[in-house]
Amino acid sequence: QDPDKKLRREIANNNERRRMQSINAGYENLKNLIPHHDGEKLSKSAILQHTSEHIMSLEEEKAKLIAQNEELIAANATLKRLLIERDQSSDEGISMGSSPDSNEDSIEDMKSVLMELRGQLDSERWCRAVLEKRVHPPPPPPPSSTWLCLCPHPLPT
Repeated sequence: QDPDKKLRREIANNNERRRMQSINAGYENLKNLIPHHDGEKLSKSAILQHTSEHIMSLEEEKAKLIAQNEELIAANATLKRLLIERDQSSDEGISMGSSPDSNEDSIEDMKSVLMELRGQLDSERWCRAVLEKRVHPPPPPPPSSTWLCLCPHPLPT
């Protein structure tokens, strides 16, 4: 009985060690995701608190970017509508401006505004993708450990 009890205790100890290594690896992954100074010591509770604050700030930033994106989309739709109206009015022979030069100036103004909005929209899409990667990072690889398994079944690979 004594050797069996010792073997069961060793197995339990190894299982607990693996469990704690997994938990510590999770905390280390969280620590790497939050902004902090290199070499800064953070307790597990501080890591959880900083992670919670960081997620909230990222979600606020995401909400701002979504609102800004919606504004840009609305402005783009307005510009498109104005261009369509202008094209329709020129098809009917109605002049939108006082002269052909002012018409060309307004077209150039609309084109430049449209280009600026497209650039801002592309920038917002890029920022959103970066933030979403931060909020939902790919899962970390399983921790590599070298431990002796005393259980009778084979180790998973």
